[in-house]
Amino acid sequence: MDTLLHNGDFLLDSRGLPQTVDGKAELAQRAMIRLICRKGGFAPNPKLGSELYRLKRGPAAQMNRAAQGYVMDALAPMAGAKAGEITCRYDPEEDRIELSLELALGEASTLLEVNL
Repeated sequence: MDTLLHNGDFLLDSRGLPQTVDGKAELAQRAMIRLICRKGGFAPNPKLGSELYRLKRGPAAQMNRAAQGYVMDALAPMAGAKAGEITCRYDPEEDRIELSLELALGEASTLLEVNL
């Protein structure tokens, strides 16, 4: 069981207490944390995170291939989590890459969206 995160903070219930998450939702949250944190940026565990911040802007097919490697590396320590289809889209107005990832968690799957 973990504490539920939302927009980088704890999600609180009606009493002002942190909500918890478990099961598939907890695994999806752990995968998201691995994807959005910079690898090496968390001193107690320098292997936690990804190198998606290195993703270069360019044609979608090129970004998709590069992102696949970064995602697989970040999720490798998570037993039972497997990256499926990855789609990257570059928004030049925001200078942001939007990454969508189909994440398989055992027999279930979920869609994760990361903004870089």
